[in-house]
Amino acid sequence: MRKYWQMIYLVYIALLATGCQQLPASGTVPPLNLALYSSPTPTLTPTTTPTSTPWPTVYITAVPTPTPTPALEETAAPDPTSLDWARKASILNPPALAWEELVANAQAEGAVTLYTDSGRAMTALDDLTRSVGGLTAAGTVADGIDIFLQLTQDIAAESPQADVVLTSDGMRTWNLTQQNRLWTYMPPDLAELLTAAEYEGLLAHHWTGVTWVYNPRLGEPAITSWWDLTEPAWSGRVVLADPRASERTYNVLAALDQQAAQLALDYYNKYGKLLVLDKDCPNAACQWFKLLLANQPILLSGESEVAQAVGSESVSTSLVGLCGLDILARVGSAPSVYPLPAMQPFVGWLERSYISIADQAPHPEAAKLAIRWLLGDSPCERGWKTWCLAGFYSYNKDIPDPEGLPSSRELLPRLIDLSPRYAYEHQVDIEGWITLQLIDRPLQYAAPQ
Repeated sequence: MRKYWQMIYLVYIALLATGCQQLPASGTVPPLNLALYSSPTPTLTPTTTPTSTPWPTVYITAVPTPTPTPALEETAAPDPTSLDWARKASILNPPALAWEELVANAQAEGAVTLYTDSGRAMTALDDLTRSVGGLTAAGTVADGIDIFLQLTQDIAAESPQADVVLTSDGMRTWNLTQQNRLWTYMPPDLAELLTAAEYEGLLAHHWTGVTWVYNPRLGEPAITSWWDLTEPAWSGRVVLADPRASERTYNVLAALDQQAAQLALDYYNKYGKLLVLDKDCPNAACQWFKLLLANQPILLSGESEVAQAVGSESVSTSLVGLCGLDILARVGSAPSVYPLPAMQPFVGWLERSYISIADQAPHPEAAKLAIRWLLGDSPCERGWKTWCLAGFYSYNKDIPDPEGLPSSRELLPRLIDLSPRYAYEHQVDIEGWITLQLIDRPLQYAAPQ
């Protein structure tokens, strides 16, 4: 199947090169066999009516910059030299050290370098240097793909630069971890508090939800299923960032691909009939996206523009948009947007941001101190105070959930937890069907009028 979709992807590239028209209209294949879903995840019931607790006002400023996706490489074999380094650096079985000992060891190295996709992380690291003294901090803030490319460039040049890596790019973080190019370090004093933070060998620093949102000024729309967004009533009224420009939108589609069987089951629960797949769609996730595109959604270049469009004072018709809850913490001049709480069979995608030590880090002791600082303490102490805002959740059991938002207990079961390994191993297939569905859509964006 992978080779089939790789061949389809090559056909797409050829079409772009020759200026050909859209592929012929697709037919249908036999309907899905519900026997495949003999033990499905139970259909989730809508949550209770949200409380009147007001959500923070949403302010938008930042606009993400599209970056080309590098080709998927086969996962290289683990490097035994790196394994020996990690043992000597006491990363795999770190000793339990007091805070003062961590600080002294880091000060002996004198510096720490961070690669991250979060400007907050650099702010938090600067706070560390001011707090302990005798330590300088440097770093690079870039998109997840650019961090991956920089790391691989450092590896190829045998010139390690980074000490700590913090990124929401789970797919490539998992890949590099399998090669012993990134190392998971768990501070011993947090091991019991962060039991839920470890996932597929990775350690999550924080998480947020990427959900559908609406404008409360225009009232909550009667939407309870992802399939509602493909119906005529919502033609031209769904707003999302183009997955060719937004890794978050791409990851939402990847998460739907992972849960395609449950999405198909929800179709059956909603319409009382089996979902029929078109020939160019391998599963229900692709079919949903194809039907959504046929319903003329508004594609924008970034997630911030989505929140601005949905929450605009000038919009008179209710729109629904896809964006992260951490948008609520940004500063600018846009009105509020609120999440849709009753979407079936899930309300969105769980985005984790992972933290690790780079292989052959020049300052491994300073890296340990930095990670311990960035993971924070209750309620908003040390590095966590930078993320102590609406939309950011910690896996630390002692750190409370952000105010004014659904609790982690309520929200986590309703979000798709995309496996980094699944995302990596199915990247070619997922990019293949996304690319085919967008083949005739130009990369030009316009906000709704």
